[in-house]
Amino acid sequence: MDHPLFCLVDQILALALDDDAFDPEHAKDIRNIFWARIPIDKSGFRLRWKRRVLDLPVFRQPIRLAGEHGTSAIEPLRAGTYTYRLRRLGRLAGFEENLEQKWFRRELLNVVNRKVLSSVRDQLFDHKLDSAKYYLNRDVLVDTKALFLNHPSNEVVHKITRQITLTTDLNVPMSLSVKQKEKLARNPKIVQLKQKDAKLTAKLRAEGGESVAVKIKVIREYSFIERAEIVKWIHQSAMVSNDVEVIEPRINGINLMAAFCRRQETRRESKKQAVNSFDDSESDDSDSSQSFDGPAKEDFPMVCKPRQCIWCLGDTRKTFKARVFEYSRVNKMLDEADRHLEKYTPDDKVPCPHPVCREIQRILSNKMHFMNHVARDHGIFLRAY
Repeated sequence: MDHPLFCLVDQILALALDDDAFDPEHAKDIRNIFWARIPIDKSGFRLRWKRRVLDLPVFRQPIRLAGEHGTSAIEPLRAGTYTYRLRRLGRLAGFEENLEQKWFRRELLNVVNRKVLSSVRDQLFDHKLDSAKYYLNRDVLVDTKALFLNHPSNEVVHKITRQITLTTDLNVPMSLSVKQKEKLARNPKIVQLKQKDAKLTAKLRAEGGESVAVKIKVIREYSFIERAEIVKWIHQSAMVSNDVEVIEPRINGINLMAAFCRRQETRRESKKQAVNSFDDSESDDSDSSQSFDGPAKEDFPMVCKPRQCIWCLGDTRKTFKARVFEYSRVNKMLDEADRHLEKYTPDDKVPCPHPVCREIQRILSNKMHFMNHVARDHGIFLRAY
């Protein structure tokens, strides 16, 4: 079966969870969607969206405001941004030419060109159909995904399964008998191959072949635990063998992707992300280990360092290292703080973003009160306005 990572429906469901787009409360749990009972006379059911997201673009433009990276709430993804991301992906993959959208369209056309009717091909690529367009169904009755991946479609698999169940012989032996095994063991060719294998093994051991094998352990560091969990989910889902077992991994994958959408990645440091180390000793089956930044309450004391940003300390979307980051100079911290403070007027109520204060929902009456509180309780002196 195909990997759930390439399922477009799962990607859309993850984005919908991040946007809180589902209207019914029970639909906010993906498990309820997958295990919902569908009536016999219907092939599916519709999910209702909230009214505020009906005109909201699914894919939106990345933006940067107040020194922070994020996603626009209303602006759709621009074609230039999408093209840039594709070309960057092509460079990372090592392609000689620029990776563009026409590559996918051209490859799909070449795959289906000789496998479907010309009318279906024209319907797929929105070519002129003349009078045929008035008689064809709007739905394309071809499994284009199976054609592109060179996999048998579900319809073909079901048809073959029905034929097997009608013509199968339940009395056919599933393994060799004792006489058949003894006959194979006495076969001259098999005896000759076994002797040759024994000689080569002895020669390899005499030359020190056993000491040549070196096991490589790859240590990867992940800034977010969600990213590490997604990598682990990708490898585990590849071992699923049937449609029943894939339901739980799909649910887990959708929840992980939705949780990862809520995190904010900061600029990476100039250091190697993967380190190869050679180890001759025995180890477990896993070839990779992850290290996570897991903040605890004691990691955020009330009295902070004077060059730490009070807003970064309370931003749960960032990594722990980015939250406790200490600027090299006070002026840089003050510039970052000013970008956050400019959102408030002098008379606005300002909530304290420090993790301890946010847990007790401490809200200061005005801007000056907030700056006084940050200086007295947290030891960070902000710039007067």
